[in-house]
Amino acid sequence: MTAVFPAPPASADDAIDWAALATVDGDLSAGAREALREYLDDGGGFASLPEARRDERLRGLLALLFASPEYQLA
Repeated sequence: MTAVFPAPPASADDAIDWAALATVDGDLSAGAREALREYLDDGGGFASLPEARRDERLRGLLALLFASPEYQLA
């Protein structure tokens, strides 16, 4: 994960910004960004999740970005 995230993300927005920059040159629609934020914040908010759950969500975030139309067309 260190290749994508230079430090553990403090928030869902930080995670999305870093992951989007690494996968789609930061080019995400507002709708895609909101859907990813909802995914990361599900269950009480990204920052309040236990570390293992945050890591799981970060892996899921990357998988969602790799499957996204933005990534496929990049």
